[in-house]
Amino acid sequence: MGDVHGCYDTLMDLLKLIPKNAEIIFLGDLVDKGLNSKKVIDFVIEGNYKCILGNHEKYMLTYIEESLYKSIDNKWSVSDEKYGGKQTLENYINDDSSLEKHLDWIKNLPSYILIENYFITHGYGLPYFNRKDDPNYKKQLMTNRLDKSKYESEWEDINSHNIINIFGHCAFKEVNIGGKYFGIDTGCVYNNKLTAIELNSKKIIQVPTHQNDITNVRMFD
Repeated sequence: MGDVHGCYDTLMDLLKLIPKNAEIIFLGDLVDKGLNSKKVIDFVIEGNYKCILGNHEKYMLTYIEESLYKSIDNKWSVSDEKYGGKQTLENYINDDSSLEKHLDWIKNLPSYILIENYFITHGYGLPYFNRKDDPNYKKQLMTNRLDKSKYESEWEDINSHNIINIFGHCAFKEVNIGGKYFGIDTGCVYNNKLTAIELNSKKIIQVPTHQNDITNVRMFD
């Protein structure tokens, strides 16, 4: 499942098209920018679904407590709208119990999931496959981009990997399909669509963004 970004109603629409017994894996960025981040996290926790740590979960973990309890402005909460934390912050006002539960859950999210030859990451993780367990590259697994990456000089030779990377983070209008990767963040929170991919068949499943989920957001991912 690609980046949901607080689009709960869109997620519910997509789940109607997915088999009831499917093992659902979220690629991270459940939160920020959209209007219903708390509901999305509640759903993922209650369903005991697997999820990768996205950079927006990391922002929430880093900034929300000082924003909520100390009224400290920071780049996530108000200073830069590309982070979209203001919408998430509003979800947790007067709900300390949910916040504590959700932050504890975020702290334990993995940087990747490996299923057979599918390498599931938030950012474009294929050039870091050999270093996937090295804590020095945890940030790159979360934030590396397919195009215009600031880390490209340290990439591994992806041709040496018999691996298919499924990742989010980089918002595309359509699923970006390469020889060894699928980028499935299709900009749900930017009024485009939410995408899931079935691993074995490579079947793409999509729904348009539900208007209850979004406000005026700029095109960042």
